[in-house]
Amino acid sequence: MVMFNAKQYRQNLAENDNYLGKSDFALDSLEWRSAKIGHIGNITDYRFNVTPMGNYINLDYGSLDKAKFQFHLTAPVTFPFHEDYNRAFQQLRGLQSSVAVTPRQNNMLFKDAGGQSIRMTKSVFNKRKTQVRDSSPPSKKRKIENEKKEDDMEEMDEDTKNWKVPSHMWDDLNLMKPNYQAISLPIFENGQFIEPNQVQQQLENTLVEVIFSINHAFIKKDYDTHDSFQAEIKQVIILKKTISQANNPCTGPASFGKRRWDGDKKMASGDLTEGSSGNKAKEPAQSSSNTKGKEPIRPNTSNGGPSGS
Repeated sequence: MVMFNAKQYRQNLAENDNYLGKSDFALDSLEWRSAKIGHIGNITDYRFNVTPMGNYINLDYGSLDKAKFQFHLTAPVTFPFHEDYNRAFQQLRGLQSSVAVTPRQNNMLFKDAGGQSIRMTKSVFNKRKTQVRDSSPPSKKRKIENEKKEDDMEEMDEDTKNWKVPSHMWDDLNLMKPNYQAISLPIFENGQFIEPNQVQQQLENTLVEVIFSINHAFIKKDYDTHDSFQAEIKQVIILKKTISQANNPCTGPASFGKRRWDGDKKMASGDLTEGSSGNKAKEPAQSSSNTKGKEPIRPNTSNGGPSGS
């Protein structure tokens, strides 16, 4: 069992120049160049879309290739991270204001009756540089974007080939597989990668460290002119479980000691003390995905969004 020591973890983060919650984090030292920054917060079920289909609904709301993973990072109750979160939120507001063209600064920071939250996103699919061989053609005729013969194409990666979505989406997914690659969310718990089909269960109601970059765009339209900011997920480290809500109240109250599956499934086993996952650590998966089988990264100034200089 691995116990989570919040105080010690906070002390370690304070030594990192790119930890956004530091009391001496200097906003005026930031410049817009490639970097990653880190932050601590809680993930709840609010706009929580981390299944392999992301936030995709249907074609009326956009195509599957535009789907994004998303969750909102809220203030943790765990001391001392609550104050760090509020401090970081103000830092991000200042960062937005320093580069925004308009007073409307959308899509990343939210403040309402429920409190403050930071929207984190990552594209589910990346456009391929070159088309790959399709190993599982759909019932609809697949669109070929170039004249290259399939015999000359590279083999499709295993992650995309086996990407799991609901059956009503199979045709849409198969149509885009040769031209788009599915990218797993880089999520780790106790140093072990969390498989895509386990993320929804493992990530909800957790205290996490998120490493992310920030992208900014000025959107000018006749009917809607604003600045858009996106916090792009680079990595998530699960630090501990928080109280989980039972979907089926008939199965009993939720507690720190147990997590629940969906209401029609059995309760997950494991002794979940504070800071313990209660699950046996999984071996790193072997795959072509660049997130699997690797050690978690730490914030640095190698690539991403705004950076401390």
